[in-house]
Amino acid sequence: MGKKINVVAVGTFDVIHLGHINYLKQAKALGDKLIVVVSSDAQCKKRGKEPYFSERERKQMVEELNVVDEVIVGHQEDIFKVINELKPSIICIGHDSHISEEVINENLENGNKPKIVRAKALHTDKYNTTKIKIPRATVNPERKVLSLFFLIVSNISSQRSLLNI
Repeated sequence: MGKKINVVAVGTFDVIHLGHINYLKQAKALGDKLIVVVSSDAQCKKRGKEPYFSERERKQMVEELNVVDEVIVGHQEDIFKVINELKPSIICIGHDSHISEEVINENLENGNKPKIVRAKALHTDKYNTTKIKIPRATVNPERKVLSLFFLIVSNISSQRSLLNI
């Protein structure tokens, strides 16, 4: 039996939508095991993002997705540290990732040279976290699940037909 192909996918995964599901399905199709690295709160803030959900909550949500085999929260300071530790065969980045393939290659250590694949977008006009607006006032510990549930249910029929789920 040959070496297992580990694929790493990286993202914030704050408000999970069909674009994320599509991305992760594409990543999983590239190998045997899909490891998702959820951006740490510190890294999100460093990029000027203030997630609705904490890194712990985002990790837990991604863990609930059947397509994912393992979920890790990224390093607080160095976004490449976890990737260098995992040494994946393939890194799948989102279609809208702010990091280029060249920057990834420049930051890999110890001869770690995985194949880098950029996922294809799914209806960016509709499934894009920056276009999903949730009023901050509705996001508190009691309402987080309700807000997420509302987002999922609001597009469930179109989502099912697009992804055959």
